Amino acid sequence: MSKIKVIGIGSPFGDDSIGWEAATKLKEREIIQSYLPEILSIETHDRPGVRLLEIMGGADTVLLIDAIVSGNPVGTLYRFVNNDIYELNSLVSTHAIGVVETLQLGRALHQLPDNIILYGIEIDVMNSVVASELIASAIHQLVDCIEREILQIFNSEKA
Repeated sequence: MSKIKVIGIGSPFGDDSIGWEAATKLKEREIIQSYLPEILSIETHDRPGVRLLEIMGGADTVLLIDAIVSGNPVGTLYRFVNNDIYELNSLVSTHAIGVVETLQLGRALHQLPDNIILYGIEIDVMNSVVASELIASAIHQLVDCIEREILQIFNSEKA
């Protein structure tokens, strides 16, 4: 059976905490708790930079969750798969070394898992102390999407 890692990225504060919030809420889901940690792990990391390559190690599929700033409406949900992620260079990262740059390095070094899916939520204000209502609603929708994605991956392996 595949090893899946869900990695919430960002700051633990403000709207940039969506990766942390989504990962925490996902861990609370009963169906998610039924999977052994050897096949499904959910982690949070405070702006990991290139350390993300090490964090992703050992997984067949990695689901990354991060805040995105692109000028679209706050709360917009995103889902990018594998090579589609590299088209995000024009988006502003909330981190010194962003996810896209780290994945490009990993690709050059042949250190990436087989499948990477990046989930994001559009944010605007990164210095707010509490995630806005729009962001909170988007996080709930995002967690539903990620839960379905995980179930689909495991169910496709059973077929």
